[in-house]
Amino acid sequence: DVAPSRGLGDVYKRQEDMDLEAAIIQLGGLVGYLKGYRETGFEKAKAEAMQIAIDMEIEPTFSSKPKRVIKKKKHFREDAEKVDDSYRLNAEESFRIDYFINFVDQAIVSLGVRFKQFQRYKEILGFLFGLKRLKSAKDDELMISCVKLEASLEHDGHFDVDGKYLFMELQYLRGMLPEEVTRAIQMLEFLKRMDGCYPNTEL
Repeated sequence: DVAPSRGLGDVYKRQEDMDLEAAIIQLGGLVGYLKGYRETGFEKAKAEAMQIAIDMEIEPTFSSKPKRVIKKKKHFREDAEKVDDSYRLNAEESFRIDYFINFVDQAIVSLGVRFKQFQRYKEILGFLFGLKRLKSAKDDELMISCVKLEASLEHDGHFDVDGKYLFMELQYLRGMLPEEVTRAIQMLEFLKRMDGCYPNTEL
């Protein structure tokens, strides 16, 4: 079957070409969209579901399960008058709260956690997200970024990267990269061909 293979290849190509900074922006936008959808999306989703039900010749009604009753706690005033206020949620409102809102909230929390993680990665590794940014970075900005990366990779007094050496490597590397190297995967292949000439950058 040729079609699935071609589709899988397209997926891998998109992964290689992925702009992480753009991906972070899109993820933040998705979180914002879901927050808005949480407030206004139910009616639209209901209308679409009802149309699907009609097209399938199914009665577009909500489940007739017993209605949920919510009662407020009783309070006693000084005059001993009892206040007993209770109300019912119909099946539609119960579905909106128990399923729709709950499902969207889970998606917002899950994506929100990932968005914060990516923002943290951007703070530390953002200067390496794109070759254009690396090539255009000023020396003082690049040095600060390298030192910050060194500090973030410290554990028990041990450092995975030497910030000063990384800075010097990147200074030299961005002037040595061939013009045809425009993607991260191509840069990795170039570093591999250099056989250890840029140890900190390879890490």
